[in-house]
Amino acid sequence: METQKGQLAAPCGMYCGVCAIYIAHRDDNLKFKERLTGFYSVAIDELHCKGRLSDDVFSYCRVCPIKACTAQKGIEGCHRCADFPCGHIETFPFPVGKKVMLRSVPARRELGTER
Repeated sequence: METQKGQLAAPCGMYCGVCAIYIAHRDDNLKFKERLTGFYSVAIDELHCKGRLSDDVFSYCRVCPIKACTAQKGIEGCHRCADFPCGHIETFPFPVGKKVMLRSVPARRELGTER
């Protein structure tokens, strides 16, 4: 299961390569998936993802308002948005994810996407 690095750099500034769902799916780790079903309140067959910009995306990321916002604005990600941080970031449902975004978006602005 090969994924291009570009598909793992999410518009919000998070990196899908460290996501538990992505890793469990990539490694086909059934035991890990079983543990994640309770955390995400989904069936085991819903735990699959090849990165936020791929065609095979986890259900939450499929309807992510941040991804939709950047697409609507025609920008690569939040690092290109003058409104960052916005309400989408402030109301993100996972505190750790919000913290990552608030740190990574300014760094992405400074260093660029590849770094």
